[in-house]
Amino acid sequence: MKVVIDTNVIISAALGSQTCSKVILWIMNNAQIIEPNIVSIELEHFCKKLIINQKIENNIKHIESYFEIFLSFCTIKNPGNILNISTDKPDNHFLSLSLKEDAIFITGDKLALEFAKENNIKAASPGDFIKRIK
Repeated sequence: MKVVIDTNVIISAALGSQTCSKVILWIMNNAQIIEPNIVSIELEHFCKKLIINQKIENNIKHIESYFEIFLSFCTIKNPGNILNISTDKPDNHFLSLSLKEDAIFITGDKLALEFAKENNIKAASPGDFIKRIK
């Protein structure tokens, strides 16, 4: 099984979401994580925002380390032809890779889930994914 995990799920796990953490741990042990090459840029931008907004300043190194470890478990791929189906342009990279690789797209973004379903891309929220694997 191949899985593409949206940035919002990765960030939520890093910030302490039990559901997102469980999803990522299960996938690391039971599936192949593939990510579009934009994922590292999105994670870097998130860390820069934290620094600029001076939020969680003491934990920024832990979050950056979490992202590095997560990425070490991923295969980074170029999604090729980027579909223009989402109004959130970075989501198009995740959706395109999911379609190209016949992977399940895990996202907490309801709009991204809608776009995936409208375009016959396998997708689930973290909560729904947990229910499926139990």
